[in-house]
Amino acid sequence: MRNNIVVVVPFLFVEGILAFAVFMFLQVDWLVNHTLYSYNLTFSFDWAVPYWAFLRTGLALLGLAMASVGVFGYRAYRRAERLSLMPVYVCRSCGNILTSSWEVMESAGRSSTNIKTIKSCPKCNKELLEE
Repeated sequence: MRNNIVVVVPFLFVEGILAFAVFMFLQVDWLVNHTLYSYNLTFSFDWAVPYWAFLRTGLALLGLAMASVGVFGYRAYRRAERLSLMPVYVCRSCGNILTSSWEVMESAGRSSTNIKTIKSCPKCNKELLEE
């Protein structure tokens, strides 16, 4: 469970930065719409239309970035959860560590997709049943 959380921490950090960027965009919008009018800003479509386009495009891109980071973070969490449930094979004689049946088959030189049980360590050829 702890490894799953460690995988998600960088994604949460990036999500926090993106949320802060959205907050800053909204602060700039509030500044333009409230504070600058007290400094004699006069409304004009000449500056308002590009400003609105920039603001909406920036917020849309930040929203897209937040959504994609969230999806990738969720997928990384699920993958870490799935990998934490996989068995780990350790040979006592040579210390060879294999984390999946597929890795065991590949290191033994088998390319077949049929799942076969192995009887010996692919690194030292010691019988696993003897251990």
